[in-house]
Amino acid sequence: MTEASIKIRQLQVLAELKLNTELVRLSEISHEESVPLARLKAIAQEETHHKDNGGFEISQAALSGMDVKWQIWAGREKRSIMSDLARIAQKREDQLVIAKHAFGRTEVLKTLESDAKSKR
Repeated sequence: MTEASIKIRQLQVLAELKLNTELVRLSEISHEESVPLARLKAIAQEETHHKDNGGFEISQAALSGMDVKWQIWAGREKRSIMSDLARIAQKREDQLVIAKHAFGRTEVLKTLESDAKSKR
């Protein structure tokens, strides 16, 4: 192996490590999304429950005004969750760009290595 091909190989190993690190970060960001989605699902289920029970009988919550307060809270909470999900989506997009660059580096180094081997 020539000195250039050894250096290319070393760079390729480093680039692959960097790519794996960035892919792990991307996976962590995707996992981070599960918490707000679970909260959103719980609110949606509770809303369905309120709608199902609210149509046929007057509940204690309706009499005391708690159902209106709950709807206000649910609306605020959903907006907050959507904001969190938007932040996570932006974070994922940023990380995806970084991972694509890392992938590109590994591909370029593979091409350089194969070119170096073919020149021998």
